[in-house]
Amino acid sequence: MTVTCTCTDSCQDTDSCTFIVNVDGFLSENTPPTITCPPPVTVISLPGNIGNIATYNPPQCIDAEDNQNQLQTSCSKPSGAFFQGVGPMTVTCTCTDSYQDTDSCTFNIFKCLCFLSENTPPTIICPPPVTMISLPGNIGNIATYNPPQCFDAEDNQNQLQTSCSQPSGAFFQGVGPMTVTCTCTDSCQDTDSCTFIVNIDGEGQSLSLTLTQHVTLKNICSRRDVLRLEKVFKR
Repeated sequence: MTVTCTCTDSCQDTDSCTFIVNVDGFLSENTPPTITCPPPVTVISLPGNIGNIATYNPPQCIDAEDNQNQLQTSCSKPSGAFFQGVGPMTVTCTCTDSYQDTDSCTFNIFKCLCFLSENTPPTIICPPPVTMISLPGNIGNIATYNPPQCFDAEDNQNQLQTSCSQPSGAFFQGVGPMTVTCTCTDSCQDTDSCTFIVNIDGEGQSLSLTLTQHVTLKNICSRRDVLRLEKVFKR
């Protein structure tokens, strides 16, 4: 704001000057906005690997003081733009509130080779077999296993998606061997799969002990049976 000051003498001659009073907003009390970017987007390049148009959901911007119509959101490359070439491209989005405070986030646009036959499929390696002892009644048990390893010549780890038919930590019902299939998918939707066995052993129902000239043990199926046997010999 401009303030004008004037000095007047006895003959009514005057002189004036101006100065500025600047009133700042309470920026220190303002809560900056928060922006959340959309997930990564994958598109297949047009022939010649020149790139392609990519669309994505708008980023979400929220602010404790401002309404949505007071927030301005912009991205370095808008949705529906042409993304040239192949490979990953980073898009940066920024949200600005009414106090000009900002927050930014980034996400990737992945552009695959134009022909999937040119893409090198991923390779997946399953974990080793897992053996668990069934809960009482041979109803099964929870089994955990190490995650499968997925590799790809072109993609980074964050571009690879891995899933298994029965996740680690799930309940495997019944007893006996059960096959788990795991699949790795790369950014061009090429896949590789592998299988491994989760074996649920029965809890062990019988223990036969004959103390004559020799000892015969049958159906030792669990640690519980071993403990029972130890108690017999301690007698």
